[in-house]
Amino acid sequence: MFLPKINLKTGDRGVLFFTLPEWKLAKEKISLRNHFSWLNLIIKYDAQGFICGPILGAPMIGLLFEIFQNWEIKELLTVGWAAKLGEKLKLGEVFLPNKAYSLEGTSRLYWEKRKVFTPEFEFFTKIKENLMQIGLLPSSGPIISTDAPFIFEKNTQFLNKWSTKAYALDMETSAVYALGKYFNVKTQAILLITDEIGRTSFQRPENLLKPNREKILDLIQRFLSHEV
Repeated sequence: MFLPKINLKTGDRGVLFFTLPEWKLAKEKISLRNHFSWLNLIIKYDAQGFICGPILGAPMIGLLFEIFQNWEIKELLTVGWAAKLGEKLKLGEVFLPNKAYSLEGTSRLYWEKRKVFTPEFEFFTKIKENLMQIGLLPSSGPIISTDAPFIFEKNTQFLNKWSTKAYALDMETSAVYALGKYFNVKTQAILLITDEIGRTSFQRPENLLKPNREKILDLIQRFLSHEV
């Protein structure tokens, strides 16, 4: 099976952006010298690190981690959106998952008998503390990741079961943690809560997120510069 050998001269840290709005903001605000495109992805990089996006879903995470084997990556942040389950989280707030339940198909191909994945504790703690230092108060707790969030939302039995176990739902975090562990890369997801499972909304959330997303970008620039 063909896998391109993308040998970029970059550092040991990277950031993946899942949603197009966050990626557009990041590539405008974060100054990195070099540019590379592959498939529908754009990678901006320099000697210290890289940013990449937009990325959707666990299968793309799997493909990227296979490519990362040719790089020297040791630490990876991901930035995306998530929907809250129940009332433990508020719309617009920053959420750091400390446990991810896998209901997606990618993780099980790397870890056949595991369905729960966690970030490395010291890395999680470092990112949380640095977010707090720049004025954010992130919540933390468990998340569910699934390939089909709308089907999940329509299944009342599923919804009732998981709303007692997890705070939020997304499509990627469990795969990020699972593959990070498999390939020995420290990973941490930084998520913005944009909507709520069970309540349909057609309002774009960017204005709600603006204060927090600017601070997250500040952390990312410090992270890539090894100031974190």
